[in-house]
Amino acid sequence: MNTLPAMAQPATQGETPLTLPNGERLDAPGLPLAPTSDTEPGGPAVSPATAGKTPAEAAVTEDLTLAQMGQRRAMTLQGNQALSGVSFSLPQDLVVEQAQLKLMVSASPALAQRGEMLFMMLNGQPMGTLPLGQDAGGENTYQLDIPAAMLTGQNNLSFRVGQSDQPAEGQCLAPLDKGLSVSISPASALQYRGVWLNGGRNLRRFPLPFFDPRSMTGTSLPLMLAADPQASEITAAAIIASGLGSLSGNSAVDLPVLLDQLPAGNGIIIGRSGQTVAGVVLPGGDGPQLTIIDNPSAPTFKLLVVSGDDEAQLRQAAWDLSTAPLPEGPQWRVPMNGIAQRHDYDAPAWLSADGPVPLRRLAAAEGALSAKGLYHGANNLTFRVAPDLFWWDGATLPMNLSYVFASGEGIDTADSSLTVSLNGRFLGRLTPRNAEPERIIRRWLGLNQPMRHASLYLDPAGIYSQNQLGFYFDLRPDKAKGCLPQAGANLISRIDPDSTLNFPHNRHFALMPNLAYFAGAAFPFSRRADFAETTLLLPANPDVNELYTLINLMVRAGKATGLAAGHVKVRLGMPADGDIDHDDILVVSDLGQDSPLPGLMTGSAFDIDGGGLTVRPPSNAIRLRSWLNGDAMPQDAAARAYLAGAGDWRGLLSFRSPWDPGRVVVAVAAKDTRQLPRLIRDLNDPSVNAAIHGDLSIISGKGEVSSFQVSDRFASGDMPLYLRIFWYAARHVVAVALLIFALSLFLGLTAYGRLRRRAEQRLGDSDRETGNDDTHAGA
Repeated sequence: MNTLPAMAQPATQGETPLTLPNGERLDAPGLPLAPTSDTEPGGPAVSPATAGKTPAEAAVTEDLTLAQMGQRRAMTLQGNQALSGVSFSLPQDLVVEQAQLKLMVSASPALAQRGEMLFMMLNGQPMGTLPLGQDAGGENTYQLDIPAAMLTGQNNLSFRVGQSDQPAEGQCLAPLDKGLSVSISPASALQYRGVWLNGGRNLRRFPLPFFDPRSMTGTSLPLMLAADPQASEITAAAIIASGLGSLSGNSAVDLPVLLDQLPAGNGIIIGRSGQTVAGVVLPGGDGPQLTIIDNPSAPTFKLLVVSGDDEAQLRQAAWDLSTAPLPEGPQWRVPMNGIAQRHDYDAPAWLSADGPVPLRRLAAAEGALSAKGLYHGANNLTFRVAPDLFWWDGATLPMNLSYVFASGEGIDTADSSLTVSLNGRFLGRLTPRNAEPERIIRRWLGLNQPMRHASLYLDPAGIYSQNQLGFYFDLRPDKAKGCLPQAGANLISRIDPDSTLNFPHNRHFALMPNLAYFAGAAFPFSRRADFAETTLLLPANPDVNELYTLINLMVRAGKATGLAAGHVKVRLGMPADGDIDHDDILVVSDLGQDSPLPGLMTGSAFDIDGGGLTVRPPSNAIRLRSWLNGDAMPQDAAARAYLAGAGDWRGLLSFRSPWDPGRVVVAVAAKDTRQLPRLIRDLNDPSVNAAIHGDLSIISGKGEVSSFQVSDRFASGDMPLYLRIFWYAARHVVAVALLIFALSLFLGLTAYGRLRRRAEQRLGDSDRETGNDDTHAGA
């Protein structure tokens, strides 16, 4: 166990005190507000309460699997790829005291006869050796103790199959014979036990210690509200939740909701000035404030108090928490600077689809565009776009790539390649394209490979709200050498950061409602990243399940937009007419008597009958509009039959707003509130998320998704009328052909009739003229 020295923490005068459940004030001796004075600003410290010992509440035991490290499939070592590894990080405020590596390995039995072993290295240092093939015939589990001192904040864990621990200088590695392989399960895990450091009370460190984006096991951070929270407090909680989502990157965040209850660890308290929440009296009378205090039930952990006199002040404090640079110290009186309005489609996390986008903008970390060594993982770049981007059929998005392959002894650059994929689908295979004389001359002169250039074309139909571009440098060893060069830092392949993904001029156009857009990008609410045209609607007296679901939906929204929802509005109970006329509405509710859903469903395809959801038969007008939109006929009968036989269910439904036919309501609903929190897990499951579409998606108790389109949809976006006519025509080719035929027939018959009458008239005139001439001739 690492023992850290005690550090003095002098109190700071002049701060607004908070009162704890035991009646103590935070300006009392032993409960100082200031961070440690002899610690680097923003760095972790050890308080007198934890110095020299490990409090029980500060101990932590976790498993970090290879899948959580990014190795979601089995790691297979075979053939030329006898070396592989993963990188992982550990929380910044955690001191690891004990660690074990639990490996689940399957190996070919013949490897034992060859004397092959699995060598493991941590951060480049030998960690242990596992003889292979001892227990042939299946997967075997092994455990290896790891010295805690070998673990750092950023780590690399690598595996190599061979017969010697460290090859001699210049020696290369022998490839495995055909048919021999070692497979390491993604369920293999680093199991560690440690202790959380007392990070001190310093706002400058935020989001630490409350949330660490570097944590690969995810974060659970409780939000605390009063026993009977008001709309203003829930609004602030929603803004904070979206702000944490925007900061989380790929890290999982779960925000439990506690009503008038302290958490066991870190947490965030939200309430009005002077209010008492979970026994803590919030500071009052001085406007919006952010304050960090010790958790009275576990002093190692901290509570972040967000307080204000009214809704505007709470909104300002919640907004600044994730968007403004926070000052040194435990407390900040937030200035009322207001919150600027955003524009449509300007979410920071969305690529601007108005021209070329350099790939450096997609690189989340240094090194994301380079691959080191002979064997490595793919370079994956994640990007988001607005889900309602519209391209005509046949359009393509050019990607102009510049790239360079690593070169060196033992690498056959002529046989190497760069494989490019989009969302797991193959886009192209690029090669160095060196002519043999050029390759030989460059190798002889010791020159690196030149930068190569190529263009690939992306199909817009394969682009979704969230996407992943994959680049894999498949470097091949020189066959003449018969063995593999050691992977070294001098072997670097890379994509030029100035390579571009090009978005030609496009428009936003979609048929709404569409639950697939909501599941993937919180759309249409995220059209404005600050949710300025969104109302969150809850029952008049929401329970903890409804609050939890709403709050964690806002985490997803923040992830989707990259911004806190600073202008979102929360309403409790059915709003009055005119209150939210021009808003999209997100409802979280069960189907009970307190639910606002029955009032919202007026005029929609949905109804609540006897406490259950049902679907009304569509009118002929709705069927006609569905046909005009190019949709299949409404699936109301199938949806009614499914709902009639459904037991416990949860799901999503969407329909036009009763106040504005150009806006939508998305309802996150369940038969009872206990089912609602499971929807968050459902939406985070890629397979479930992908199955959500239409305007009704029901998830059974077994997690099976059934989606339906039960009503007509309406066009939404910025496409002008004349282009919409072409779009409608493209969706109704047969109908347009019949219409053209009918129009041609009508025009033809009309022209024929007019011409015939004209001919008859002309002939009649001619006869009369002839008759007159005959009369004169007789005379």
